[in-house]
Amino acid sequence: SQSGQIKTAKEMDQLERRELSSDISTGVNALSQTTATDLIVVLFLVLLAGAVIVKEHENGLFYLIRPNYQSGAVLAGAKLLVMLASAFGVALVFYGSNMLFIFWSYCFGDWMRPIQSVQGFLGSSFQITVLQYVLLFLFGKIAACCLIGIFLLAVGALFKNNTLLILTAVVSVLLYQYIDPYSIFKYLNLNAFLQPQTVVEKYLNLNLFE
Repeated sequence: SQSGQIKTAKEMDQLERRELSSDISTGVNALSQTTATDLIVVLFLVLLAGAVIVKEHENGLFYLIRPNYQSGAVLAGAKLLVMLASAFGVALVFYGSNMLFIFWSYCFGDWMRPIQSVQGFLGSSFQITVLQYVLLFLFGKIAACCLIGIFLLAVGALFKNNTLLILTAVVSVLLYQYIDPYSIFKYLNLNAFLQPQTVVEKYLNLNLFE
C-alpha cells in the first residue's frame, strides 16, 4: 500500500546515515542459528507442561488436591508460577550456555558496531548495536519460552492429554515451515516466537488493516 511504502522509505532513510564497520560475523550468525536448541527446549516445555498438570489428571489426583473452588484458584496460580519459573530456567540454561559456547569459540567482534555490519543483517531496520542484539536475542528467547509454556499449560488443562501437547508442538513447527513468509499467521505461530532474529535481520512491513 501507499502508506506502507512511505513508512518503508522513512525507516530506510534513517539507516543511510549509519557508519558500518567490517568485523567477524561468524559468532552472531552462529548465535542466530538455534534450530536444534529450539527443538530440545520445546520438548522440555512439553514434558514440563505434562508433568505440571496432565499427570495429575491421568493419575486421578487432581480432585484430591483441589477440594474446593478457592484452593483450585490457588493451585492454578501455583502451577502457573512453577511453569513460568521452569520455562525461564530452561531457556536461560540452554540459550545462555549456547551463547557462552559460541562466544568462546568464535567471539562476536566489536560489540558496539551497528547490527547492519553483520553478514545477513544488512537489511535490518533496527538501529541497534551487536551488544543490544545479543541481549534482545536472549531476552526474546526467554520471553518466548514463558509464553509457550503458558500456552502448553492451558492446552494441558483444557484437554488433559499428553499426546495432544506433543501434537500441538509438532503442528506448530510444521506450519511455521510452510506458511507464506508474508502472512501474519506465520508470525503468530508458536514456533515464530522462538525466532527473534527473523524480526531483526530482515525488514518486514506488515499492514493488517490495508
